[in-house]
Amino acid sequence: MTDVGIGIIGGSGLYAMEGLTVLEERPLKTPFGDPSDPYVIGEIDGTRVAFLSRHGRGHRFTPTEVNYRANIYGFKLLGVHTILSRATDERGVTQPMVPAWNPSGYLWNAPDRIDVTVATSGAPARPTPAQVQDSPASHPGSRTFETACRVCHDDDLSAQQRLTREGWGREVDKMIRWGARVSPDERSPLVEYLASRWGVR
Repeated sequence: MTDVGIGIIGGSGLYAMEGLTVLEERPLKTPFGDPSDPYVIGEIDGTRVAFLSRHGRGHRFTPTEVNYRANIYGFKLLGVHTILSRATDERGVTQPMVPAWNPSGYLWNAPDRIDVTVATSGAPARPTPAQVQDSPASHPGSRTFETACRVCHDDDLSAQQRLTREGWGREVDKMIRWGARVSPDERSPLVEYLASRWGVR
C-alpha cells in the first residue's frame, strides 16, 4: 500500500506525537477488523513514520478491548518493519525516544522496539537442526538465566546493555555479590549465554 518503515504505537495518554509533521490520516480495514484509530502518517526529522493511538483518541478502548491484531496488521499494510511503543504517565511525562546513558542498566525507560519480519508467502519454514541447536533455549546458560536472572529482570534490561564477554562477567559477579543464586559451575555458561545473546553489536 505504501512504504512507511517505522510505526509508533501511542500507549496510555499519548494520542498525538510532538515533533510529527502530519502528512495524512489514513483509516484502514484489516481481516481482523478495524484498528483503534486512523493511522497518522507523517515525518519526524525527515523520517517517514506512521503513528497509531493504541486506545484511540480520547481513550475509547480499554486494554481488553484493543484490537491488537488489527493494529499490527494495519502497520503491515503500510509497509512498517519496526514498531516503537511509547506512552505518557499520569504526570504527563512522555517516554524519551532515546534512553539516557545508564551504565548500571537500571531505570531504562525508552520506547520498546519490536522488529517485525513478514514472510512473503506460505507457511513459516521449519528451523533446521543447526538453528535449533543454536537457539537461546538450548544454550547451557539458559536455565541459569531463567532461574537466577529473570526472577527479577525482563529481557529488555539485558538487551539494552550489549556488553562484551568481560563486561557480562563483571555484571554477573556484581549480581552474585548482591544475592543472585549462581553457583561457581554456572557462572561461565551464564556469562557465555549473555554475551552470545546480548553481546556488543
